[in-house]
Amino acid sequence: MSQKSVVPFKVYKPLSLQGNGTYNAEVLTGTKTLTKADAQFQILDPAGQSVEVVLPAAADCEGMFFFIYNRPDLETADGYAAGDSLEVMDSDGSTRLLGLNAEEQSTFLSNGDAWISLGIVLAAIE
Repeated sequence: MSQKSVVPFKVYKPLSLQGNGTYNAEVLTGTKTLTKADAQFQILDPAGQSVEVVLPAAADCEGMFFFIYNRPDLETADGYAAGDSLEVMDSDGSTRLLGLNAEEQSTFLSNGDAWISLGIVLAAIE
């Protein structure tokens, strides 16, 4: 009996890597506005507050993705500060796409019309 090869999924357009394949680790003091030239891997510490992360216009970033990880360093005796959250916003700055609590991460993919979240993952990166 011969075995048939099956392709599990098909990428119709290649994903675009920007920012020289680097990552950005940063403690935020206010709104973080991403541009097409920014590193696509963002490890962000909201420093005990709720901070907005604004994605660039989806139309300018077709095929691009941003991996955003909420990595607060500010731990209290009871865990992370209550305000350690990232609010990921569309390029207009008024449309909330997703909220990320402490230690949550998500990947956002542009299809040229909109940013799509590939879901939330709770995972601590040590």
